[in-house]
Amino acid sequence: FSQHKVLATLFLEYILSILHKEPVATNDSEKGEINSESSADDCILQATMFALNAFLRGGGKVGKQAVEQSYPSVLSALILKLGGLHGLAELGRNELLRSLLIAFQSFCDCVGDVEMGKILARDGERTEKEKWIDLVQEVACSSSVKRPNEVLPTCVILSKSLDRNQRAEREAAAAALSEFIRHSEKEPALLEQMVEELCQHVTDDSPTVRSLCLRGLVQIPESHILNYIQQVLGVILALLEDATESVQLTAVQCLLTVLNVSEQDAVDPILISLLVRLRNLQISMNTKMRSNAFAAYGALSAYGAGSQHHAFLEQRYMPLFRV
Repeated sequence: FSQHKVLATLFLEYILSILHKEPVATNDSEKGEINSESSADDCILQATMFALNAFLRGGGKVGKQAVEQSYPSVLSALILKLGGLHGLAELGRNELLRSLLIAFQSFCDCVGDVEMGKILARDGERTEKEKWIDLVQEVACSSSVKRPNEVLPTCVILSKSLDRNQRAEREAAAAALSEFIRHSEKEPALLEQMVEELCQHVTDDSPTVRSLCLRGLVQIPESHILNYIQQVLGVILALLEDATESVQLTAVQCLLTVLNVSEQDAVDPILISLLVRLRNLQISMNTKMRSNAFAAYGALSAYGAGSQHHAFLEQRYMPLFRV
C-alpha cells in the first residue's frame, strides 16, 4: 500500500482514523479516568501501530509524500496516544507504549526530525506523569521549530481533543497546546481560537489539564498578550481558589509572570480580590506556596496607586502580621 500512489494515502487515512478513535472504555467516576478494558481493542491498536511503523519504514518516496501531506494528523494522533498509553504504562502495561514509541521514531525518521527522535529516545519510556508531560511539550517545541507552517492545522486537531473522554489524552493535548501557543504569533485567528479553548477547559476535572491550560495562556506571545490580559487574569483569579493545591501554586506562579506585562487598567478591577486570595495562601503549609504568594503580593504593590488605593492600603499591611 505504502508504495502505491492512490492506496498509500487511503491506507494512511485508515490507520489514522483508528488511532484518532477514542477507546471503548469504562468510566471510573471517582478518579475521573477512562481505562481500556478490552483486549480486542488493545490487539487492534497494536496491529495499527505495527502497520503504521511498516508504512513509515517502507513507503519510499510515495509513502513519505503521503506522510508529509498528513503531517498534522499523524503528529496529533501520536501525541494523543503518547499520553493515553503512558497512562496505561503507569499501571504496568508497557507493551503498547513501546510499540507506539517505535512507530513515533519511524515517523521522526520519515519526516527528517532528528531532534524529535532524540527527545523520544531519551525520555520516551519515562512513565511519571510530570516526565511524559515534559516529553509532549518538547515534542511540540521541536515540531514548531522544524515545521512552523504545520502549527496551525496541528493545533486545530489538538484543540478539539480537549473534549475527549480519556483524561490522559486530554492532558497530552493540553501539554502540546501549552507549547504550540508560544509559536502562534503569526496566526492571530489561531491564537484567538486557542485562547478561547484554553479558557474554556480550565474547569476540566483533571488538575493537570487545568494547570496546563493556564500555563498555555501565560505563554501567549508577548506581541499579543495585552489583547488577552484580562482573560488571563480572570482565569488566574479563579484558579487561586482551586480545590487542588498544585493548581493554586501554578496560578500564583503564573500571576507573577503576567504581572510583568500587565497594565494598571487590567489589574485595577480585581486588585483587591487578588490580594485577598493571595493572603489566604500565605498561611499554606506548603513553603513554596507561601513564598510565591508573598512574592506575588509584593508585586501587586506596583498597582496600588490606582482607583483602589485606599482599599489597597487596608489590605497591604495585613500580611505583616503573618510573617
